[in-house]
Amino acid sequence: MVVFTKLTSSGLTILDANSITVNKSTSANNSSSNFSANIDNFYGRNKGKFTVGNVINIYADIGSNPPTTRIFSGILEDIKFDGKPNSDTVAINGRDFSARMMDRTVEPEVYTGLGAGSIVKDIINKYTDDITTTNVNSPAGSVARITFTNISVYDAVKQLSELSGYVFYVDADKDLHFEEKSSVSSNLTFNSGNTIAANFDERRDTVFNEVWVYGDRYLDGHQEDFTAGSPLGGSVFTLLYKPHNTLVHVAGSIQVGGILEMSTVPPSGTNYLVSYNDKSITFVSGTDLGYSSIPASGDAVVIGYDRALPIVKQGIDNPSVAAYGKRVKTIIDKNIKDPETAQDIVRTQLLETAVPKKEGNISIQGVLAVTPTQTAVVDFPNEGVNNKTYDILSASYNFSPNNLLSEKVLKIKVNKKLHDMTDTIKDILNELKKIQADEVDTADIITRGQFVTGSLGIRSSGCIVKVRSIAGDGLVWGNQTFGIWDSYKWKDPATTAMIYNDVNHGIYNTSLYGGSGLGEFVLGDNQFGKLGTSQLGQTSQQYTTIWSGCYF
Repeated sequence: MVVFTKLTSSGLTILDANSITVNKSTSANNSSSNFSANIDNFYGRNKGKFTVGNVINIYADIGSNPPTTRIFSGILEDIKFDGKPNSDTVAINGRDFSARMMDRTVEPEVYTGLGAGSIVKDIINKYTDDITTTNVNSPAGSVARITFTNISVYDAVKQLSELSGYVFYVDADKDLHFEEKSSVSSNLTFNSGNTIAANFDERRDTVFNEVWVYGDRYLDGHQEDFTAGSPLGGSVFTLLYKPHNTLVHVAGSIQVGGILEMSTVPPSGTNYLVSYNDKSITFVSGTDLGYSSIPASGDAVVIGYDRALPIVKQGIDNPSVAAYGKRVKTIIDKNIKDPETAQDIVRTQLLETAVPKKEGNISIQGVLAVTPTQTAVVDFPNEGVNNKTYDILSASYNFSPNNLLSEKVLKIKVNKKLHDMTDTIKDILNELKKIQADEVDTADIITRGQFVTGSLGIRSSGCIVKVRSIAGDGLVWGNQTFGIWDSYKWKDPATTAMIYNDVNHGIYNTSLYGGSGLGEFVLGDNQFGKLGTSQLGQTSQQYTTIWSGCYF
């Protein structure tokens, strides 16, 4: 039977596709699903049908025209017009909606004691658009601690999937699937009856049976106590660890420190010098310096400092070593901030790499509907594969005219993916990002800038300016005569007015800050201490408006 296809661009059906290719992928392949198509453009008839950002849907069915089974949905990202006489074409390509996860980054954030599924949902809801989380499952247990520092949403979810033994992909309905490996069956069997070709590749270089994980270092406060001259004598005190942030006391007095060999003669006032690599504290003295800071015999010398303790975990699979020989893998990641996370990575790596990986590539005939991450039974006795249940890792469709007629449009990859150049480049990029993000901290203050469309304004009911005079010789703020602070010029002392600092008329919160019966300003008084009223001073005059405006 014939395979029929249909391509739509934001709902508009495109009838002139010469060829269409679709690659459906999952997190196991370090890539998103993608498509490409070559379309006739005679006399420019398709020139206005494509815009970057359009939603592309591709349908395919065997023997049913028009087809209704959607095998791909994604975003148009590249449009190329090729103009030649009588053969104008337009080439388009793009990715599925997992591109939303690759285009956005997770801001510096730490998750502790949460399930992997809960973290995935939180990340998707915060940092992506269009993607739902209906099919995000959560493994048993929780992630003790995991830190993200400006890595892509895709890579963050991938880290969680690797820790949990899960895989993920975004389906044609823009829903994220976060599922346990090998947990969903496709109910398909691939054998000589529905395949054109099959090959399998198993390699020893995929085996790693001893894993070392190096995380960040953390500073731990430490103190060492010495007695000068017993047994130590001289100026050099050797420590147990390389010191950070030293604090030295000699006979109870704090000493001033410096760095060894920074200069021939230390700056004046320096008492000791630190040698980080030699793990030593050297007290200074000498003729050029002009004094000696070497502790006297019997003095108590207390040296406090921070020591750097590394996060290191190691694991080994002895049966794998016996079977394949020892192969060591080292992971260095400063985003690992606690030993438990490092131990989880060791465990998952050994489970994944203790035995050789076998990759199968199968060309299919007569089958279209496959979903990567689901399992299928694979039976090719001549290749040493007898009714094995393998994961479907990817599916590649090539809808060329000849393939459509012969139903030979599908190739799948099963079981385990062998490392290729794409993986190597991705690993290099991720390591580079980790180096660049080394100084990024979750406590950093982030300034955000956003571009918006619309208008912005400030609404106000208006501005009014009023004045009033203060009669008499009461307190007048800012007045050169009656506003002199800490002097008797705060009213005339003869009339029991407020006199700042005066033992009789300067008592806070009493009527002795002036005579309250005279209506003068009494600081703290409910009646005569109201700022901005006629009771500030010896007058009953009211405010008069001199200007109003600011209305808009």
